[in-house]
Parts: sequence; structure tokens; C-alpha cells
Amino acid sequence: MGDPFGRWSSAPSRGEYDDRTPLRRSNSFARLTGKSIYNQRKDYGQTLLKPQNDFQHHVEHLLTMHLERDLRSAEDCLGRLKDLEEQGRIWGQDVILEVKDQELVLSDVESKEELEAFPLGSVQGCSTGLDNTVLAISVQERNPPRTSVLLFQCERLGEVLNHVLGDLELFTDRLKATLDSAGTKKKLKKKKKKPALPPNDEYTDFFQKVKYALNLVGRTHPHMSDPDPRELLRLIFSALSFVLAHSPSPGLAPGVESPLLLPEALQFLEDNLNDDDYGVWKGLGTAWSKSRPPLPAQGLVRALYDFQARNSQELSVRKGDTLQVLDQQKKWWLVQDERGDRGHVPGNILEPLPEPGHSARQLQDSPPTLHPNSSPAEVTAWLMDKGFSRITVRTLGVLPGHELLQMSPAELRDVCPEEWRRVLFKLSPIRTSLGMDPMN
Repeated sequence: MGDPFGRWSSAPSRGEYDDRTPLRRSNSFARLTGKSIYNQRKDYGQTLLKPQNDFQHHVEHLLTMHLERDLRSAEDCLGRLKDLEEQGRIWGQDVILEVKDQELVLSDVESKEELEAFPLGSVQGCSTGLDNTVLAISVQERNPPRTSVLLFQCERLGEVLNHVLGDLELFTDRLKATLDSAGTKKKLKKKKKKPALPPNDEYTDFFQKVKYALNLVGRTHPHMSDPDPRELLRLIFSALSFVLAHSPSPGLAPGVESPLLLPEALQFLEDNLNDDDYGVWKGLGTAWSKSRPPLPAQGLVRALYDFQARNSQELSVRKGDTLQVLDQQKKWWLVQDERGDRGHVPGNILEPLPEPGHSARQLQDSPPTLHPNSSPAEVTAWLMDKGFSRITVRTLGVLPGHELLQMSPAELRDVCPEEWRRVLFKLSPIRTSLGMDPMN
């Protein structure tokens, strides 16, 4: 995965785990500046055009578009991508992008199966767009003769994790400064006053980011070598323990349910936490130990949207298709259609079939609805139907209906700051019909 967190000159000493400044001592938490990220992406794009034998990157393939009447340039493709993203219709796939034998090759991360290959001479150009977050590679295909634009997510999970860890460090530094200032004042004055701690919503934001960081470590640790992910985990829990010790309410952290931890994050914690950190984790209760409830191994689901397979490992499905779930341990679920064909599809476009006694045709033809008994899959369908962004769907789609309907404006703002007003607006008439306070 390279070195996305900064370089450690040596292993951290015990002194670097000072209980008052748990994240302060490590260069691995240096926040990336906008200029450094831009230069990194610029260099990344330029290297694609240089013949070399060691080029290899773990990227997320978003979409491949072919230039035609309505799409005449890479910029047009980036605009179309933005529209599709706003509709929640983009499902990325992690791939390895490398130069091998004078070809630009896309390979599956797990199986290493080659998904696509283009001669380096066919690469016409590279550009970035959407605030330098997406890389567009234009290639000339021979059969059929056409120009295709491959779109990749530029900002890797390691960079995102670095930003999240930087935010955790800022909060712990500020909390430490508050406590140190209060201690100094106590020495000067005989009267003892409680220090003015940060407001509760900032503590909640910190705990949510800790869970988000744990999810990112859970997803990236197989590709991480420097720093050691177990050392990174130790630092995160050192910061978490420090903040818990100075939390204004013992029930604040256990009450932070969203985001739920991913199965891979839970497994990584089970396998790598030391005894003390394991006790801290389990002491936070079920909100920190449960993941999205899985469907039965052989459950039946329905496709909420069309999906076009892009390689031999994926399965093309149409909206309304009935599918049998064979494996749903990751965000790409292995399913089998009615013809017996098998392949992977995005798990967030699937919903369980209705229980006996409900009209399947009626549910299929009517738009998704939200009610207190809605399952997370039904909540996801409702959010996608309302046109929320992918990040909002992913964040709120893990909740059952009653939990989403009970969220306060402050809670919505914390977990989806870009769209919380629109979510609240869509929830208000449903709350009103249920006799709840529309503004909670």
C-alpha cells in the first residue's frame, strides 16, 4: 500500500504512548495538506504515461465510458459521473492498476485475475476532475475502434485514514490543553472549578471518527506494512482511552451507534487487541461490537436497480430480478440468478424478498417506503430512491427504520453534514404521520 501515513524512522518507544498525548508523538499522523495531495495526484497521473516496469497502484475503478454523441471528452465523462454519483448509481471496485509488459493492466485485487489490458501506446492522456478526486485515463481501443475513458477514485483509503487520524489528534490535543490550563489555574487559585470541557457533540464526533478509523484500518490492514496496523490500532485505543477518561458522561461513547463497525474491522479487533484495549472495547457495549445483520446464507433478495457486469466475476442483473444469496461477507455479494448464473453484485442494491402474506408485485411496483419496522436493506432502498449521495446511503443505510426516524437534527448533522437538512426534510412528513415530533 506504500506509505500513506508518513514514514516512521524507528519503532515508537513507550514514551510515545504518553497517556496525556496519545497521538502526538508519531509522524504517521501528520495531516496531508491540499497542496501535497494535489502534487501526489499530479505525479500519479503523469507516471501513467511513462514506460516503466515497477508501476503499480491499488485504486478504485468507478466507471468506464465510451466517447459518443453526448460524451465528446474526458470532461464530459466526469460530468456524467458526477450526475450518476448524485443519484447513488456508482459502485466502485477495488483493482490493481499496473504497467506490465508495456501494457496498462487492471487486475482483481484478490484473485489477481486480469480484468482489462491496454497497450501503453493506446493511452491518449490523463486528467483529473471533480476537485482532483477522480483520475480519467483516455485510451484508444481497436475492437471495436473507439475511445474509452476509465475513471478511478484518486484519494486512497490511506489518505482518508490519515485525515481522520489527524482530526482525532486535534481533539485530543485540545482536550489536553484544556485540562492542563485548568490544572494551572487550580494552582493559582484556591477555589476549585471544573474545567470547561468541549461540548458533548464534539465528543460524539470524536467517537464516531474513532469507529470510522477502525473501519478503515479493518479494510486496509492487509495492504499496510508501514506503519504496522497493530501499532496503529494501539495508538487509536490509547487516544480513545484518554478521551473516555475525561468524557463528561459515561454513557456518551456507548450510545454512539453510527457508524456500525464492519465485519472485517470487528475481526481485526478480535485478533489483535491486547487485554487492556480489548476490555475498553467490550466495555463500550453492543453499539461497538455489532455489525450490519446478515441475511440468511441462502436467503432470497430482489435487485433494486439494474447493474451491468464489468468483468467475469460480476453478474448483470435487472431491476426486480430475484436472486439467491450465496455469500454476503463483503460489500460485493455473491448471488445466483434464476438461470443458475453466479457472480458478484453490490450489496446495497439488494433487498430481502417480502415475507409470506405480502404482495411481491405490489412492493416491486411501488416506491420504497420508510416505517419503524423497516430493515436496513429497506432503509437503504428508501434513501437511494430519494436520490441521496452514496456516502449518505452507506452511513444511514445500516440503521433499521426506527433508529433513523428517532435521530435528532444534531445526530443527522454529525453523521451526514452535507445532506442532513434534506434527510430531515424527507423524514418530517413520516414522523408527523406517526405522531412524532417532525423535528425530533
